[in-house]
Amino acid sequence: MTSLARFSYTQPATVWHRQEPDEDDPMSVDGGFSAPISILCDYGFNAKVMTDQSGNEIVAKDTYWTEYIGIKEHDYIVLGISAELNPLDAGAQEVLNVVNFGNTFNRAEPADYAIITG
Repeated sequence: MTSLARFSYTQPATVWHRQEPDEDDPMSVDGGFSAPISILCDYGFNAKVMTDQSGNEIVAKDTYWTEYIGIKEHDYIVLGISAELNPLDAGAQEVLNVVNFGNTFNRAEPADYAIITG
């Protein structure tokens, strides 16, 4: 599916990965965020109730489609390119769910992912 969908991944977006606290530092409470990473995606805005991977109901605000494999729940994403170190300052939204659409037609290509924010 990726080669069929790749033409639509033209919108830049910025991703921040949530960092885990440093286990060796007893004062470390929150690990903060990685440096911003630019990816290409397509997107849609919708407000509907969905179910996350744990079976909880969530209100999906925006959906991003991409080949980027590194994003996971509790990371942050925003449309456009941002150099802000804090995703909240950039207006980013928290990732509530990531759906892997495996590449059925050509397993040699990367899968497509839907990133759900709320």
